[in-house]
Amino acid sequence: MRILIVSYYFPPLNHVASLRAYSWAKRWHERGAKVTVLTAQKRDFDGLLDSKLILSPGIRVIEVRYVSLKVRLRAIIGVGRLKSILAKFYRKFFARGRGPINWFSAWLIASKGFMDELAFNHDVVVSTFAPKECHLIANELKLRNSALLWVSDYRDLWHDTYTVNRDENTIIEEGKLEQQTVGVNSDVVTTVSADFRTKLHGRFLKPTYEVKNGFFIEDADGIDNWSKGRLTNKAPLKIVYTGTMYQSFMDPSVLVDTLVRLLDSGLLSSKDVILEVYSDSHDFLLGLMKRPGYDTFILPKGVVNRSDALRAQRQADILLLLESSDEKACGVLTGKVFEYLVSGRPILCIGSRPSFELGTLLRDTGTGVVFGPDEIYNLPDYILSSLKGNGIFLDFSPVRNEILKYSRENSADFLFSVIGEHLTNRIHGSC
Repeated sequence: MRILIVSYYFPPLNHVASLRAYSWAKRWHERGAKVTVLTAQKRDFDGLLDSKLILSPGIRVIEVRYVSLKVRLRAIIGVGRLKSILAKFYRKFFARGRGPINWFSAWLIASKGFMDELAFNHDVVVSTFAPKECHLIANELKLRNSALLWVSDYRDLWHDTYTVNRDENTIIEEGKLEQQTVGVNSDVVTTVSADFRTKLHGRFLKPTYEVKNGFFIEDADGIDNWSKGRLTNKAPLKIVYTGTMYQSFMDPSVLVDTLVRLLDSGLLSSKDVILEVYSDSHDFLLGLMKRPGYDTFILPKGVVNRSDALRAQRQADILLLLESSDEKACGVLTGKVFEYLVSGRPILCIGSRPSFELGTLLRDTGTGVVFGPDEIYNLPDYILSSLKGNGIFLDFSPVRNEILKYSRENSADFLFSVIGEHLTNRIHGSC
């Protein structure tokens, strides 16, 4: 079986979104498939490029080069200053493909030189959204070779996502583009949750499967030795957050406001709790720490590589998970959730709702609790109780067999079987 994976996010980019395509490439190669990955040559301002994940030499990775201005600027400005300047410039104007220049579109254009070779030398193309250019590249390949089996994967929704603010006309135009490409030409649709599966199946009326994110099985090697209490009774209670923060839907303000109020009322001292944040959201954090009392509790730790982030998670008393309570986020299950799941530490989710899939996952695995808009009034007492070793530590009761279902290896094997089944049916149908 010859499989092409189209994913912008891929190692060496140290981003949780890189792990989905990486885990597929690795596992399918182990299962005997011939795997090619089409991705972009990563840039300094994409993020840390220090992923230690290693692929077999048998997996072909095509990193399309599509930005040459950086090379010329380096000679003029110098490498160190250039990294800083470009990172700030990119975050402000071009993050997530928005702004006057869409670098993702540039990647799509630069990829056209590879399309004939890729279209006719593979049996399957699996494109994983976002950005949308992954699906647009796969659509071009399908138009060139209709015999390709196109699996369109969604880590998030496209035109109706809650994570990007768009005007109504943009939503309509993006919806049309999605229907004209995925809706017309894809053969199979996959996504990360049951809620997204229901929405996408209703939208496209195509075979649609739930292929969750997960954790690497080697990261769960200490599952039988997890501690259910605080790691130490000494102050402070260490709450850890890893990953990006967004003001509109991943904002720790509810938690920190609670801590500040408890401090002002004398129920909490400045040394009782610390929130360590491992994140690239530098400007957002600086803004937060200007609010009265916030700098008492927030300790920015910057961006670290994946192994250091996993270590920080395991050394936390509590892991903080931030999500949206918007109904559109009902099916959100990010890759980070599953890293948290096998950290051996209790998860405190601020945002989301207990009835959402995230709440169901934490409840079924016994790994955490969700404080949504209807529960947030209980948060002060819960924090104070947790300080004494109760609260979240009493609620933390991991269910080993339930947790182990969510390995990335299991997800990759399931999708591999789906691909094989559809290829077999296509062959038999053509006969």
